[in-house]
Amino acid sequence: MTAVFPVITLSPRDYDAVLFDLDGVLTRTASVHAVVWKKLFDSFLEQRATQAGEPFVPFDIAADYPRYVDGKPRYDGVTAFLESRGIELPLGAPEDGPDVQSVRALGNLKDRYFVQQMEQHGVEPYEAAIALVRKLRDSEAGSYYARHRLYRASVTLASRDTDVRIGRQRIAWGTGRFWSPLDILNPINPIQLEREERLGVDAVLVERKLGALSRLSAVYAPQHASGASSAALLWHDNAAGVDYSIVVARFLRENVVGADVATQLGEAGLRAELTHARREGGTDYRRALLGLDYAFPNTLTLSGEFYHNGAGAADRGSYDFASLLAGRIQNVGRRYLGTYASYEITPLLKWANYLVVNLADHSRYFSPSLTYSIKTNLDWSVGVQLFRGSNGSEYGRFNDVYYTQLQWFF
Repeated sequence: MTAVFPVITLSPRDYDAVLFDLDGVLTRTASVHAVVWKKLFDSFLEQRATQAGEPFVPFDIAADYPRYVDGKPRYDGVTAFLESRGIELPLGAPEDGPDVQSVRALGNLKDRYFVQQMEQHGVEPYEAAIALVRKLRDSEAGSYYARHRLYRASVTLASRDTDVRIGRQRIAWGTGRFWSPLDILNPINPIQLEREERLGVDAVLVERKLGALSRLSAVYAPQHASGASSAALLWHDNAAGVDYSIVVARFLRENVVGADVATQLGEAGLRAELTHARREGGTDYRRALLGLDYAFPNTLTLSGEFYHNGAGAADRGSYDFASLLAGRIQNVGRRYLGTYASYEITPLLKWANYLVVNLADHSRYFSPSLTYSIKTNLDWSVGVQLFRGSNGSEYGRFNDVYYTQLQWFF
């Protein structure tokens, strides 16, 4: 029987980019993985057999590799094979080294063996895949196309105490500086360069003023690339000097309820948010934020936030980096600390610094910057984004960024 595959046309007019996986798509790494798994398990099994006085049964590439480890995450592959031999080991810690008897220790050692094998012997490419990459690259040379990214474009209709805004807009709910559980339509990315210039959402927003400090807002964002529409209601009011909001929403495929408060604690500002979400299928999770701000008379301003992300992973082995890099989520872990400091060195020169720490894996993001006001409506900034962390941590996988930025306001 001859297999029939659909013909797919790739054109620069239809696609901005074509993404190829390197491991097993552009390079022939399956055989390398098999050799490395055998090296790992044979060493482990031989040592265990010697200690127990039992016969040594080696890892069988033909039988064990496709059945237990091929196509699985490293730790899952280790667990599956060990179970097939009746061996139980604790999961262990993400940083476990070869001197530790744990699933993660073996998985980390396998990764080390793989890198060593690649460095010593290299790897062969799939010539057909490389030819496709070259053809796509060459075809781009004769094609011309343009793309723009529109942050805001909306029309507002006002009638007494009611405003209706239609189009791409920034719907800013919540009180957070680094994170905001209530900001479900335009979520904050704590390491974004243009923090105040986030992309808007295509939506219809209706706001009704109910008093000097109270309002009722309703928003509908139609189905887009995500494949699901979103709708939300927000009631905002003030009682005894405390601003508070209550939100009920259907966000993509989740039902969300939440609230925020903002008030003064002495001379400091206190902020808090809490949401409870239920995914389709019945899975529940919560997000919470607690923030504190203080401004000194000498222009020094300090802010701090603690963030709990119930949708995040408890350990780095379960981090969803694919969703993070695709922009579907803003963080992969559960507990974070963020701090901000700014100071006006002169009326025209301002220093600012952001620090974000993943409290579980201890990786961190550090971003100092200087901004000089050239004119009333023209600012020039220089800064750096520094990422630090161990292997497999959230911020340890990113490269440092050095940037300069010119902003013209009109």
